[in-house]
Amino acid sequence: MKSDVKKIKKLYGERFYEDVIRPNFSHLVEKEDFNFTEFLKSVFAPTRGFLDDYKEDPISAGALLDYIYLFSLPEEQKSTHVQETPTKLMKKAGYRLYRCRTVESVERFRKYYQDNELLCTFDHIEDRLENCDIFFAVKINVDEIKREDFKNPQREDEYGTSVISIQFSKFNNIVSIKNRYNHSVLFPDATFANNLNNIIEGLRDSFITHYNLGDCVRPVYRRFYLTNYYQPHGDQYEGYYGPQYRIINHIGRYVYSDNNVVIDTQANDEVTQYDTSRYILTNYYLIDRKENTIKLIDEEIEDDFVKHFDNVQKIDVTSGENGERNIYIHQKNKQMVEIRIDKCNRILSVKDPNVEKIGDKYMQYCQDLKEIEFESLTEVGDDFIANAQDIKKIVLNKLVRAGDNFLYAIPNIYDLRLPKLEVAGKNFLKICARLESLYVPKLEQVGEGSLDFNPKMEEASFESLRVVPTQVLKRYTNLKKIYAPKLENTSDLPSQIINLLTEEHLT
Repeated sequence: MKSDVKKIKKLYGERFYEDVIRPNFSHLVEKEDFNFTEFLKSVFAPTRGFLDDYKEDPISAGALLDYIYLFSLPEEQKSTHVQETPTKLMKKAGYRLYRCRTVESVERFRKYYQDNELLCTFDHIEDRLENCDIFFAVKINVDEIKREDFKNPQREDEYGTSVISIQFSKFNNIVSIKNRYNHSVLFPDATFANNLNNIIEGLRDSFITHYNLGDCVRPVYRRFYLTNYYQPHGDQYEGYYGPQYRIINHIGRYVYSDNNVVIDTQANDEVTQYDTSRYILTNYYLIDRKENTIKLIDEEIEDDFVKHFDNVQKIDVTSGENGERNIYIHQKNKQMVEIRIDKCNRILSVKDPNVEKIGDKYMQYCQDLKEIEFESLTEVGDDFIANAQDIKKIVLNKLVRAGDNFLYAIPNIYDLRLPKLEVAGKNFLKICARLESLYVPKLEQVGEGSLDFNPKMEEASFESLRVVPTQVLKRYTNLKKIYAPKLENTSDLPSQIINLLTEEHLT
């Protein structure tokens, strides 16, 4: 239906509809008596990032498609209510059915197996009980069926099927019917093709009706997992589990997701969605466009970012390409601050011409940050943008001092210029896998762990550098020349570094 199509595109993105829904599930969208959009929302919360996840982890994301496929089975393949219990049906088929909930109850059936045909279940019973619902079915005339009478074992012969173990995975409810021969026959874990109805008609639906177990339980009871998604649980959800939410950040007790959603994992997985017409939840910051404030959801997080927005007079938002948005923050007697966010509200860039000093842990969990530009910044504390390993542009032309872990890992930057930097703490540029050019003419001192690994740089120039850790540049594997005329205590440096120092330094 057209209305459903529009809703799906709005909630999950046009590409998701065109690439996933349209070619596979059009029949469900068109179904008059079925709200396909609401079904999708009950499975996984709206996000425009699913196709990106699919590319990164197609096996995990494919579980979602399998789940929808299951739901879209023809009606004749779905379960119906069966009055007779599995025990009664199995009795008609000539079996006694037993459900096992303890190690001792499973051990009772060990006697039916030859030593070389023993089920793996008996090797780790506690683990198997934790992961599976276990049943054993024993033929009423089992004592009359002798192993020695079957010289050429066949999986479905009378001996192989005289004692079977029916096990349902607690992870996804898939059934496995295990043979008495075990490894003496091909695919012993798929006896009767793992189809309960091949034992007796109606058994599959009977297990679903009476035990809520089977290979086609109503989808709300099925479990599957998407990598980097969080699934809240509790009695408030049918089947105990709610839809899965894409994780933008997971810090402490809170999960931050798309569409202004926050999940409190210490308060019964309470899900809060902030009004999208008023708020923007970007990473773990909440921007209130009505009150003109920027706050942390979790006040226990240490992050200097929010401390630099006072006397905010207006917050403007404009749309960009690929679902990105630009946020413009206007403060009294200050220049405008620009923040760019992606389609999932993750911060991509920050341009702040005002701030001069930054404290510890500034934007330390913003792992998707690509660009920063601070025209007036002269000093930063520890853990400045500590997890922004995908950053590609850094403009800090007035920076003089930096704390520990400053630019700890920048694997995607080729050229870095810090023309005023004089002092950096521990782990400055510890890992810079692609850095080829570094301009730090006033750098005098760096702490332990700094300038540790670089396979690209061939020449390094440090005009003012005096104090360095003893292992500096040791893993600059392609380095051929070092210019550091003011370096002190060179005798403690690695021999390969001393050999690369230029004549200007040695004289």
